[in-house]
Amino acid sequence: MRGADYHEPLGIERVSISQAVQISGLKMRTLQNLAAQGAIPGAAKPAGRWTFDIAQLRQWARQTPENTLPCRKISSFVTASTGGVSRSPDASTANLYMSVLNQRVGQKRKQSKR
Repeated sequence: MRGADYHEPLGIERVSISQAVQISGLKMRTLQNLAAQGAIPGAAKPAGRWTFDIAQLRQWARQTPENTLPCRKISSFVTASTGGVSRSPDASTANLYMSVLNQRVGQKRKQSKR
């Protein structure tokens, strides 16, 4: 990273992150992460915002196959399923609603018999 007083030499055209998204075809967060990792040549964050050397970005986008980009990380806060919850396609909202409704009706019937 460069200091706030760093200035690019004249003649180098820089673009914002939104323009870099259009050039690369990647999502904004993906570009930010790759730039922070140093994977995109010509990326800099001189004033708290990512900018990209347009010529280097275009060359990088042409030469980088999409399948070589890093995969999205899975949150470390996700816990493994214990099997207690059904993940089957049949577990739609309507089926779950009917199940809860039937349980409630059953509880009310038991209470009214007392």
